[in-house]
Amino acid sequence: MLRLKFFVSFILGTSYLTLLSALSIHKEYVDKVLIQSTGKAHSEIQKITTLHEYVSDRFSEMSLKYRDSMTVLSMKGFEVSVKGLLYASTVKQLYKILSQNIAEELMVYLSTPKLLQFSCPFRKAITCDNNSKYRTANGSCNNLNYPYWGKSFTPLLRMRPPYYQDTIFTPRNKSIQNAALPGPREISVSFHQKIEDPVLDHSTTHLTAVFGEFLMRDIAYVPTMQASTGKRYDCCKFGFMSGHMCMPINTCKADPFFTAYNRKCLSFARSATSPPLNCKLGPREQLNQNTHFIDVSQIYGSDESTTNSLRTMVAGKMKTSAIGDGMMPLDLFNVADCKLRNVNGNITYCFSGGDDRLNENPLLLSLHAVFLREHNRIATQLSSMHPTWDDEKIFQESRRIVIAEMQHIAYNEYLPHILGPQLMARYDLNVRNTGYTTYDGQVKAGVFNVFSIAAGQYSTSMIRSNFTIDTYHNLSSTFLRADMFYRNEDVASKIIRGMLTDPSQTVNRYVTDELTNKYLENIPGTGIDLAADLIQRGRDHGIMSYPMWTIKTGQPHWSNFKSLTSHSTDNQARLSQMYRNIYDIDLWTAGISEIPVLGGKVGLTFGKIIAEQFQVLKKGDRFWYENNDKGAFSKVQLQEIRKVSLTEILCRNTRITEIQKNSFAAVSQSNPSVNCGTLAKMDLCKWGPPSHWLAWGSWSLCYRGTKLRRRICQNSSKIVCPCQGSSMEIRSCQSRYGPPVQQKKNQQQSTKRVMQQTTKVYLPQPPVAVMGA
Repeated sequence: MLRLKFFVSFILGTSYLTLLSALSIHKEYVDKVLIQSTGKAHSEIQKITTLHEYVSDRFSEMSLKYRDSMTVLSMKGFEVSVKGLLYASTVKQLYKILSQNIAEELMVYLSTPKLLQFSCPFRKAITCDNNSKYRTANGSCNNLNYPYWGKSFTPLLRMRPPYYQDTIFTPRNKSIQNAALPGPREISVSFHQKIEDPVLDHSTTHLTAVFGEFLMRDIAYVPTMQASTGKRYDCCKFGFMSGHMCMPINTCKADPFFTAYNRKCLSFARSATSPPLNCKLGPREQLNQNTHFIDVSQIYGSDESTTNSLRTMVAGKMKTSAIGDGMMPLDLFNVADCKLRNVNGNITYCFSGGDDRLNENPLLLSLHAVFLREHNRIATQLSSMHPTWDDEKIFQESRRIVIAEMQHIAYNEYLPHILGPQLMARYDLNVRNTGYTTYDGQVKAGVFNVFSIAAGQYSTSMIRSNFTIDTYHNLSSTFLRADMFYRNEDVASKIIRGMLTDPSQTVNRYVTDELTNKYLENIPGTGIDLAADLIQRGRDHGIMSYPMWTIKTGQPHWSNFKSLTSHSTDNQARLSQMYRNIYDIDLWTAGISEIPVLGGKVGLTFGKIIAEQFQVLKKGDRFWYENNDKGAFSKVQLQEIRKVSLTEILCRNTRITEIQKNSFAAVSQSNPSVNCGTLAKMDLCKWGPPSHWLAWGSWSLCYRGTKLRRRICQNSSKIVCPCQGSSMEIRSCQSRYGPPVQQKKNQQQSTKRVMQQTTKVYLPQPPVAVMGA
């Protein structure tokens, strides 16, 4: 009877107040419905997880043949994802009982059932140290009023509401005209694969594409649904688990690659879920296992236990292995499920780090090695300058400097290359030349869902099919392999040198077949299609179609395919051949195929999403390196950080001796190759104990019209940092013997020369005795 009343009220356009009145009158019934929905959801999730454990244990060999992603759902992530499933399933059951229309109207007024409230992991209060100048390992307490903002193991943020087929849970699978959407593999084959030679961007280095992925892995890690043991299963084999866990991708009827291997399905596990951050009822949300801030978590980890496991606990240093001039520590338990090979009787283990996806390919591994070495280099110098500092102090200060370096490189070098000058200025992304910026505690800092699996994935189209280590190597032959680093040389230096000389592919609709046919391939035919995976992932996350995002970013309202002025006429035609309606177009597919903005590499839609993402990560980060907050860098230290470039960091931590000034751009007349020794360097002495001069010594006797005196720079550190000023002072005087005093101008020039010669004298010098009358 109640459902009928609600339905009639809805049809007749009854106001929310009337609905609320009805809700109040029948509150007991609604509470009963909520409890019933939660109970059904709880029972459903228990059955699913139990079945999931059984399937994973019974058919664990599936993971040895096929992979559906590089992600590993941690134990903590598994706990949060199960609670997220309970939330999503409760809403799903509620929609079934009350009908979708009525449930939508009442959703904002319904209180969360107690069973769900108690299970929400974000209800527990976090105690913050308001006086600490260091970030927490898990990102909590960045915003002191909202300590969960930006914390690891929290949901991705929504820039726009999700668009599910049933509004809350089921991925979009039908077109506007109610026909089936084209399959992700079908779109990949017909739109994203290029049989001919790739289109290269000779103005941009391959390092640009890899650094973009490296930066992305600092702020976002969306794992897929897995068992509590971390085991994966084949979603193609067990289709009855579709819905909550799986969304398998069908191959094409005459698939140009997988047909030869008799493969008709690509496994696809849905992204791990999370309860909403406010613990209220709502649509399905996805989990971010990483901290949401630019804090180099791919090196340090996103929780305290991971961070501690990577530290030596001595002199602030991180653990390294003896491989190749100091690589990351070895992954002896093979958490990454690498291809372990035997070289000279030794197993070539992969590496461990703050992000367990680091072993995906040698390009990413090399950047991990560089920033790990940079941390240990800084820790070594700080330890020498501050003998009284303990391990914790040295580690936190070193980490703070490395994070500042990463933020400066991202905003000063990388983003301008990708976004162009107009978007950088419009979204206030340019770093300052002097002074400080101001933190805005009202900005909700976090990673947007649409950025993590769509706009932020533009670099996929920039990745080459091969890379250089002396000679070319196909990308697919190096997935999850570490044996190439087991040489008596620094292989990371050679890989980076190759990335600096190889051009990237152009940001366009094409993706190399090393990623569309052979991504994470173990044996021939077992790889996955990364392009299809990204399209399916967008639907899994409830990402709106492309035209709805162009409206959000202030572009014209597209009415048909020919009106897509953001695309070339060829791309307009190809999109119209795949999709029935312009409002069916998947965001990632259309986003990477846009005409790029002036001075940038991406189109306007992706450009604006990327710009807004990095805007909130800058303005809403209390520990942003330019902020004048508690524990801020001094003005002098900040000016040293502003000297940092990726080029300089590569020089300091590899065997490269010559390099272009801007490592994201190819060598050119405006970006020449220079000797590493000529680059501006950050002076860590600005973090050292203050050096001070001892008292001036006595004046020497006057000789030939001049006299001088010296002073000694005192510094207790092992690394001698200079005092400011000169160690010697010279004055004119009247001499009874010797030649007459020179002209004033010559005397000043002579004095200036002597001063210049003595400004770099740092070690104690004995007073000079000058004989004269």
